[in-house]
Amino acid sequence: MHDRIREALYTKVSEEERVLLHGQIANLLEEKHKDDIEPILFELAHHFAQAKNEEKTLDYSLRAGKKAQLAYANDQAIRFYNQAKTILERQRYYHNRRVCGPVREPGIGL
Repeated sequence: MHDRIREALYTKVSEEERVLLHGQIANLLEEKHKDDIEPILFELAHHFAQAKNEEKTLDYSLRAGKKAQLAYANDQAIRFYNQAKTILERQRYYHNRRVCGPVREPGIGL
């Protein structure tokens, strides 16, 4: 029952508000547990991802992936590593676009 209520409320919140709320939750958790972040790595990776904070999502996803891997929670490890991989690929793409400029098809616009 609790999950249904949460889902119903969650769908009534706009995407923009959800991003902000997840960011606030992530920052509060990070601050509260700054002396021992290990127990909440999964939650931080989740909330920073939902907050669209790529830098912190990458950091916590890699750490959460390693924690899950060491606990033989392979599905979770794969999910966190894939989340990190997606960010790294996107960063590489944007870095290459900045350095090399737009990619042109051979023979077009020459």
